[in-house]
Amino acid sequence: MICPSCKGKGTSVAFVDWHDDSKEHGMDGELMELECHYCGGTGAIADVEAWRKREQRGRNMRNERKSKGESLRDAAKRMGISATKLSQIERGRLDS
Repeated sequence: MICPSCKGKGTSVAFVDWHDDSKEHGMDGELMELECHYCGGTGAIADVEAWRKREQRGRNMRNERKSKGESLRDAAKRMGISATKLSQIERGRLDS
């Protein structure tokens, strides 16, 4: 199956912020072409079922967090991870 994230390209463009706290430092970073997190740069998803399960787990996490009225930043802080990482997990880009 062609990777739904990069559409078979193997890469995606992302804004990389070089500071941990963008509020304090502003948006100091750059757009970079990075290896796709979904397919690992291959452009294809070999295990479609595993990808779908990871995406569903992420949606479930996001729905539970939102139902409690918890912000992404607060939830990430509680879990001891960055808001960026939690966002990637909730969108199915990383395993939880």
